[in-house]
Amino acid sequence: MGYTEQDIIGTHFAIIFTAEDRKSKQAQKEINAALSEGKAVDERYHIRKDGSTFWAQGMLFPLHDEQDKLLGFTKILRDYTHKKEKEDLLKSNLTYADSIINTVREPVLVLDAKLIVRKANRAFYRTFQVSREETLERYIYELGNRQWDIPALRQLLETIIPENTHFEDYEITHHFEKIGKKSMLLNARKLYRVESDTQMLLMAFEDITKEKELETLKDNFISVASHELKTPITAAWGYIQLFERQIEHLSLAPAPTTSMEKTKQQLLKLNDMVHQLLDLSKVTSGTHPLDFTEFSMDTLVREVIENHTLINPDAEIHIHGSVGRNISADRLRIEQVLNNLIGNAIKYCFGSARVHIELSVTDNSSSVQVCISDNGIGIPVGEKERLFGLFSRASNAIRRKIPGVGLGLNISSEIIKKHGGNIWVESDGTNGSTFCFTIPIDASME
Repeated sequence: MGYTEQDIIGTHFAIIFTAEDRKSKQAQKEINAALSEGKAVDERYHIRKDGSTFWAQGMLFPLHDEQDKLLGFTKILRDYTHKKEKEDLLKSNLTYADSIINTVREPVLVLDAKLIVRKANRAFYRTFQVSREETLERYIYELGNRQWDIPALRQLLETIIPENTHFEDYEITHHFEKIGKKSMLLNARKLYRVESDTQMLLMAFEDITKEKELETLKDNFISVASHELKTPITAAWGYIQLFERQIEHLSLAPAPTTSMEKTKQQLLKLNDMVHQLLDLSKVTSGTHPLDFTEFSMDTLVREVIENHTLINPDAEIHIHGSVGRNISADRLRIEQVLNNLIGNAIKYCFGSARVHIELSVTDNSSSVQVCISDNGIGIPVGEKERLFGLFSRASNAIRRKIPGVGLGLNISSEIIKKHGGNIWVESDGTNGSTFCFTIPIDASME
């Protein structure tokens, strides 16, 4: 405190209280509390001889003799300045975080290291229909009558987060007490402030329930529509064949072959689109599981190239590198992806197609990588991300009236994802494109 014995002995202990506390007679209030309850405990600023202040926890005890006569008091002070600074900084941080998260439209929580909710934004209260009193300073699993005690969330917070600084797009589906069944994407990041030696966890929730419902509706529509379209196509094809036989049988004048051939070509295109829709429905719904077998990726790529060379004799297709080992995957599905990517490379080229295929194994030897480059029209800047979406096509392909319906890349993407791999495209928008995909050496283990 900075006092000598001569300075302090005989002085009222109110001297160590701040001017504000002396004015409000805080010292006497402590004495009264100690007398009535046997002890007075508080935390407040106290003052040293030099006028500097520090935050302390104070405990005041009455002292009695054997006849229970009051002799005086013992006051013990613990310097909690560091604790107070940390608390003030944490409050400042939380206030700062509060001003930010309340501008975010998605529900957001701020948890401390013990998973106690320290902050929640307005969107959280509105989305989950809960109040501040039901949320703040509560253990996350106790929120909303324990509706957040979700096994998937526990795994995330107690297993994944301790080993990682963040996680993204962790999907959970749960029935919440007030809002019903919801599908949520969880994103979180650990925030550590060195100056306050505190750790917080920022969690954001994205409601994807409508998107999931629309996705299911889309899959059902594709399945029903493709089946319904197949029947009239089959019937029309049968009638054309019957008409051709009748013309031939009757030995009539030269048949209108040009019109007939054009009709057949259009029906074949329509039939191909229906088959792609059916295929997409099977892949996305999981009704057609992957058939894993061991095969040589090098051999498969060469076979696909041979087929395309027969169909497109003017195309130059070159292969570089090799995998050099068998992989375990669905051979027919991977062949389908290769056919689509190589076929697109030829179709979208300027004049004579030049296609280069690069085969390799990733650095950790766990995956195969295939890259197919062309000298085609390229992918416009800003369109690469959506190119693998359903019915998505590059705008320059549409302007040039290059035929296609935008299903092949979507199906290829779904097949690669089912294998536990990734697919992407690289292009500067003018000088061709490079489509790449990776799949694990043993995709059956994914």
